[in-house]
Amino acid sequence: MASKYNDNDNIHFAEAESNYLLQEIFHIEAENDISQNNNLEPAEIVLSATAINTNNPFNSSEYADRLKKILSDVEKEIDELVNNFEKMTETHQNAYNSFVAIANSLFEDGVSVSKLIILIVFGYKWFTKCHRSIANSISIVMKFLYSFLMSDRIKSFVILHGGWKKLLFQ
Repeated sequence: MASKYNDNDNIHFAEAESNYLLQEIFHIEAENDISQNNNLEPAEIVLSATAINTNNPFNSSEYADRLKKILSDVEKEIDELVNNFEKMTETHQNAYNSFVAIANSLFEDGVSVSKLIILIVFGYKWFTKCHRSIANSISIVMKFLYSFLMSDRIKSFVILHGGWKKLLFQ
């Protein structure tokens, strides 16, 4: 897919979009938890950490509606990942290794937008489970997710498909 931007522009664009998307999905999940009276304490932490950013390109009803649709479609897969992660992680010392193992298993047969969304929501669910036992857990989980989203394989996928905005509507 030809682009009018150079490689550095595409990389920076993918990085910025990934960060915004990560924040928006966490925000949507936290609002959903609060509306269902679930995980109130971690949801409030997420809402304060991901306060609505007017520069966030995904902060519109069009993208929020599309993300909510994708999220409802992948709910079962997210629950399976959370259950597998809980079995693998008994202490926070191996949390990152368990996270990478789960993430790698999710993408064994290829990358897709739904798998990327599943991974991000998995991160949110993981945060709601560990927010009391791991200091600065919101930062840690966001860092793990962002690092994975910025891996060459994932970043290349996003760039190849024209960015997150285009991916969400494919």
